[in-house]
Amino acid sequence: PFTYRGSVNLSANSYSSSDSDISFGNSLSDFATWADLYASYGILDLSTRLYISSLEESNKQPVNRYTFGVQIPYLDLFFGDYSPELSEYTLNGKNIRGLYSKFDSKYLRLSWAHGEAVRKTTVEGNAELTMPYNSGTFKQEAIGARIAIGMEDGFTLGFSGSRHRDIISSLDPDYYRYIDANGDEQYSTKARDNAVMAVDVKLNVPDQHVMMGVELAASMLNTNTLTGVISDEELSDYGINLDLSPSDLADLFVINKNLEPFGLTEANLAWKAFIRSYIMNNMITMEFQQTGPAFNSFGSFYQMNDSRVFTITDHIAIGRILYLSGSFSQTEDNLMGHQTDTNKYRNIQASAIL
Repeated sequence: PFTYRGSVNLSANSYSSSDSDISFGNSLSDFATWADLYASYGILDLSTRLYISSLEESNKQPVNRYTFGVQIPYLDLFFGDYSPELSEYTLNGKNIRGLYSKFDSKYLRLSWAHGEAVRKTTVEGNAELTMPYNSGTFKQEAIGARIAIGMEDGFTLGFSGSRHRDIISSLDPDYYRYIDANGDEQYSTKARDNAVMAVDVKLNVPDQHVMMGVELAASMLNTNTLTGVISDEELSDYGINLDLSPSDLADLFVINKNLEPFGLTEANLAWKAFIRSYIMNNMITMEFQQTGPAFNSFGSFYQMNDSRVFTITDHIAIGRILYLSGSFSQTEDNLMGHQTDTNKYRNIQASAIL
């Protein structure tokens, strides 16, 4: 049989003041509506999600959201807005408007995502204001993939990769390039490339209530791809010789003098390790994470660069009446000694609920 369920919601905010000179918080009235519809027919599951807001403007980053999904055994397909979670450092919970697919079997899992991460916008300059030149935001394309081998209830080995690229052709040159008073070409907006590769290992032993894992990631960031690809001659001046020419790699990643840093070093790396266990009614978690000063991932949420963090937490329930928890964390920065000061922070927390 064909079954379905869903909901439709409406929300509105209205603000007013008797004194037009008083400004309080967000005084812009708005409304939004959202709907969810789920249906199933045999092995086929369908899902549709829609969010529409009066705050949506075509020249700003999107507020509206829409998603259509189709799921059958072993295969998921989603079109529209989706927040894929491939790994901690590649794609992890940030919205992409495009296509997401996942093949999920007992011993092999494949994920792929591609779409728009940032929408193109334009801003008209004004000689009387602080920004006399036109400016804007490039459309940013995101693509990511992951392959994982092994059982979720055992040993798993995964490889993930992502790339975010500002599409230069999405913006008219008048909105990112201008000539200054000296006749030199300048950029009011710069296009960027960001790529991240990661490998992760996880061991899950359900019978022993233990899970442990490690993920290592390396990133590359080009802060301005508008200047083009570096030539083979310029690259040899740095003492670097590649089997492939940088121009051959331009479709994957633009290599020029705007790489930060130039080349792959320890500063580009980030890694984390964790262990979670349930022992004698204690849920204990230990996690260690280290992020280099030049590590950047546009597809994941904020990482505390140039830092080393160790955290241990413990939760215990005594019967059904007493719940105890505690944690200790230590953060250290300036790992490579580039700053004049090194800081260490320690935090201890404890709580009891009766």
